[in-house]
Parts: sequence; C-alpha cells; structure tokens
Amino acid sequence: MSETPKYTDRQMALILKRAASLQASGDEGRFSLEEVRQIAAQVGIPAELVTRAANELTAGAERSGIGGPGTSYYATRAVPGAVSPSDYPELLSIIRRVTRDPGKPSDLAGALEWRSSTGYSSLAVTVAPGKDEAVIRVEGEFGGQKMVSYLIAGAVTGLATLAALGSGMPEVAAGVAGGVGLLSFAGARLLWGRLARRAEERVSQLRDALAAGLGKRAGPS
Repeated sequence: MSETPKYTDRQMALILKRAASLQASGDEGRFSLEEVRQIAAQVGIPAELVTRAANELTAGAERSGIGGPGTSYYATRAVPGAVSPSDYPELLSIIRRVTRDPGKPSDLAGALEWRSSTGYSSLAVTVAPGKDEAVIRVEGEFGGQKMVSYLIAGAVTGLATLAALGSGMPEVAAGVAGGVGLLSFAGARLLWGRLARRAEERVSQLRDALAAGLGKRAGPS
C-alpha cells in the first residue's frame, strides 16, 4: 500500500494557489480582507502575513470596455523597514527622475504625497510609513490621452465625409462616412491600446523605482 504523500509548507502554498486559480471565474470582489484572514487562519497563515500580502498586490486597472482599455491604473507595494520624513527628499528625487516632472509634493499626516497633472494625464504617489514597513501606492489617470486618440479618429471621419459630400452624391458620402468611421474607430482603439500599455508600465516602473530606493534606505525600526 502506497504511503499518503506529505507536503512541505511551500508545496502546500503552491497547491492552494493553483487550486484557487482553477476555481476563479471572474474579477468581481467577493471577499473582504477580514474574510480572507479567517480563511487563511484555517490553514495556519497569520493575519499579519495576509495583510502584508494584500498590500503587495502588484497592480490593477479599470476594466476594459468597447472603447478599449480603461484609463485608470494603480500599482502598490509594501517594503519592509522603518521609513521617516528624512527619507522623503531622496524619494522625491527618484519620482522626479523617473517622471521628469517636478510635480507638487506634500506631507499629509506623516505620509509623503506627490501629484502631477499635464491636462492629458495625471499621476499621484503616496508613501505611507508604518511601524515595520512602508506602503507605496502609485495611481495614474490617462483619460486625456484616450480622448485625443478618439478625437483624431473623429477628425479623420469628418474630413473624409466632407470630401465625399463634395462629389454631390449623398449615398456615396454616407457609405464613405460609415466605412471610414469604422476604420477610424478601430485605429483609435488600437492606438489607445498601445498608449494604455505604456501608461500601465509607467505606473509600475515608478512603483518599482521607489521600492528599490526604499529597500536601500529603509532600516530596522
């Protein structure tokens, strides 16, 4: 008779992770953090580790729609170690180097905040210190870039329609407008898709640069 297999803690974690992935059927939020803690407690995972894991969720984005990807992105990370306001000038230097934008920093309730807006996009960074770790959150809104992509498509459609109307054949003009409109929409969606990927990468890169900086500077409390 074969022996019942035994698994290490690491193997158990991998099994549970894979099983949860197989079970997942959508992106809707179903569990509160407290509920996740309770489930984890059943397999011996401490609540503080669940909280830390939740803080380390890497990135997120607004759900895509008919117009392509959403315009809002965020990336977070928890970095172990104590961080104080004396570290903020170095963190601001990292932010400004990565974004090439001086932005507007502020200190709110002990947390470092930095914001920047160009009219087409905006970025917001928060570094919130805790007793044993700091939590980085980078948020980006790129609605202006998406709007410009579709305005270009609209302009192309309008110009093509005006040119067709000059032929004096309304039926031809309607057909041209419809065909060009569909092509322009598809082109705008493709363009915005590429810009959205760059935007998402920009948010994650800023988060990673700050995490690397904190990892070097943060020490034990």
